[in-house]
Amino acid sequence: MIGTKEFDTFVNDRDRAVWSSLHVLSGTLEVNIPEIFAPHYTARLEAARERLLDTLGDLGRPPADEEAEPERLWL
Repeated sequence: MIGTKEFDTFVNDRDRAVWSSLHVLSGTLEVNIPEIFAPHYTARLEAARERLLDTLGDLGRPPADEEAEPERLWL
């Protein structure tokens, strides 16, 4: 991800030529899939992700907290 330490170290310190490819890729994406640069894209992506997970049931969801104390029944 741009802005992360790993990315900056790789691109800026190890191989600055990577920027050329990144700019070409970014331009291609912007022309062919402009939605990903829209300000509301993150919200749309998250909503789509949730819809997909809903169709998968529990698959892909984190497991319930197993360390939580079970509810006690008082008689």
